[in-house]
Amino acid sequence: MKKNNDKDMQIKIQNGCPNGITDNKGTCQNLAENLTHEVAEREAQGFRSFPFTDPDGNEIATEEVIRMIDENA
Repeated sequence: MKKNNDKDMQIKIQNGCPNGITDNKGTCQNLAENLTHEVAEREAQGFRSFPFTDPDGNEIATEEVIRMIDENA
């Protein structure tokens, strides 16, 4: 994580496999849940967070983000 003067939060997603190769199979639910948990921890430290949004800037629930990513072929 990197922080700037505005206390914005930026997350860099690391490779999850020891060899750095991912298979992109299954659901993105674990990733979305981990991001949500990370946001809660960082908010408790005073960092500003931003919700998941659609291209128009409308907030989207985590469950909807998971569904949209999983259905994207």
